Amino acid sequence: PYYKSSFHRASIILAAFSHVEKDIPNQDKAKVLRFNELGVDTDLYKPANNKKFDEEQPCQFLFVGRLVPYKCAHVVITAFANSETLREKHCLKIVGDGPEREYLQKLIDENQLNHCVTILGWKEQFEVAQIMADSDVFVFPTIREVGGNVIIEAMSAGLPSVVPDYGGPSELIDDAIGIKIPLSNKLEFQESYTSTMEILADNIEMRAFLSNNARTRAIEIHSWKAKGLRVKEIYDMQT
Repeated sequence: PYYKSSFHRASIILAAFSHVEKDIPNQDKAKVLRFNELGVDTDLYKPANNKKFDEEQPCQFLFVGRLVPYKCAHVVITAFANSETLREKHCLKIVGDGPEREYLQKLIDENQLNHCVTILGWKEQFEVAQIMADSDVFVFPTIREVGGNVIIEAMSAGLPSVVPDYGGPSELIDDAIGIKIPLSNKLEFQESYTSTMEILADNIEMRAFLSNNARTRAIEIHSWKAKGLRVKEIYDMQT
């Protein structure tokens, strides 16, 4: 019952993403300030100290998330199944668990990808941070993600991200820190994802550029220190 009055009485309305603004009454939209609640411990999620960009080393792709249909982990597995370059030279680790795990493992088995694609299952936060530190590219083809805190964690670990150009992920990633894949039909989306992964696997310079920018972005905008300072600025605007 206090929905409208809460907006009406507010001095500023913080909206995490553009799709959130649609729920705000038109007469109060002028009060909207873009600010998402997502943050990351940049001391926990960070690149490995000895990380090198070596074209002689395989590119390690990483997916982290619940193994449910809308997270679309099958897209990155299928990318390896469809690409000789990926399956012969590079690798993919999948962190997470859920009802799709059996189906995804079957997809790996049927395409003889066990040598390059591994489902690690559920991991503790500190374990995820270490796996991210040891990885090279974060792949997250979810088609229904309103936020995407795991993207911020990958960003902090210095991982370029490949995400759909839709929802929260599309507003967290730009061409300075990752690559966005346009939504299209299933075949086109799969082909675009596969070709983008091939490009990042082989282009060391691009990976290094995106990686360094991602880490910097996380520290400057998404670290809890940066979030706290921004919140203080917002409150100070009203004094």
